[in-house]
Amino acid sequence: MQWNSQDPRGPSLNEGREAVRTIYSSGYNCPSHNGSSGACPDDLGYTRGGRSTILVTAIGQETFVDGNGNGIMDPDEKDRFDNLPEAFVDNNEDGAYTPALPACVSSPTGSAQCLAGFEEQFTDFNSNGRYDLNDDPAVYNGLLCPPEGDGVWCSRELVNVRGSTLLILSAGNDNWDILLVRGSTVVDSTTEGVTYTAYIADLFNNRPPAGSTVEVSAGGGCEIISETSFDVANSTARGGIGITVETGGDGEAGTISITLNPKGDAASYTETFKCQSNPPPPPEDPNDPDSGLGLGGG
Repeated sequence: MQWNSQDPRGPSLNEGREAVRTIYSSGYNCPSHNGSSGACPDDLGYTRGGRSTILVTAIGQETFVDGNGNGIMDPDEKDRFDNLPEAFVDNNEDGAYTPALPACVSSPTGSAQCLAGFEEQFTDFNSNGRYDLNDDPAVYNGLLCPPEGDGVWCSRELVNVRGSTLLILSAGNDNWDILLVRGSTVVDSTTEGVTYTAYIADLFNNRPPAGSTVEVSAGGGCEIISETSFDVANSTARGGIGITVETGGDGEAGTISITLNPKGDAASYTETFKCQSNPPPPPEDPNDPDSGLGLGGG
């Protein structure tokens, strides 16, 4: 493993901090509900805060489809390989080395995508000072290129193989939001007989850390008839999580509380909503012939 630079390099988001999207940013738009802010199960777009990509590289070879299983790259297999450009840290998660995209070369901060990937760094494997796509020409690179094919239909020069992982850095205490939605409409209360969804996310619309739990409880005349406990799975998917909430009761008003217990040392976070249940039906009159409870004649 080789560092791109031996000098410590910390995040430098302060210069473009206003570009980092939060659940309270102007221009907020969540496709799943009509709210003007708050937790959203969808991606809010560039720049995504609280997410960090770690890149690891090693010297290795590309992969190809060995159709005849003979362990070498044959001429008729020369187009059946994965071409690897120089490795890079994909800060904005767009799958490309953003500073080299044509639109970003001409205007490095001209779009949200370009700005989000402005500081991406690449591993200059051939030390020529520029980012290379390894496509001039694009041939298989690896030791399974036979000597007679080297420089003809493949190359025995090695490349940087790579792997990356994405870390989500949860926002921590009091930087959470729980939003209650009926269909696509944000609400502040529940009614018996209706199914609701509660969305949960942090300030940057990231999901709680894996191993967190969510508890749903009721008070007053309401009760929870859906699941009351949920575990947060391990995922780097964009957007918050959603849980199903359905309430019942004895006909009186009450409240429901949704509590997030983040994994780790962060404090629990709770939001409370109003709840209304339906009164139970009156008992049937045994003397009413339509009730089905009357005595039959003999």
